[in-house]
Amino acid sequence: MITLHTFGPFLGAPDASPFVIKAMLLLKLAGLPYVENAATRSRRRAACCPTSRTRTSA
Repeated sequence: MITLHTFGPFLGAPDASPFVIKAMLLLKLAGLPYVENAATRSRRRAACCPTSRTRTSA
């Protein structure tokens, strides 16, 4: 499962970052399941978004 760390919706757009919007679109077109995880204000300031993380099964 892919976790996409995002900034969250902004002014009617699905996200404030063009990178995140592009990543969402590519994941949907590829048919890959993913989960969105919107950042809190403190994490936004740390500039850790946008990122993605893949979990693999053992």
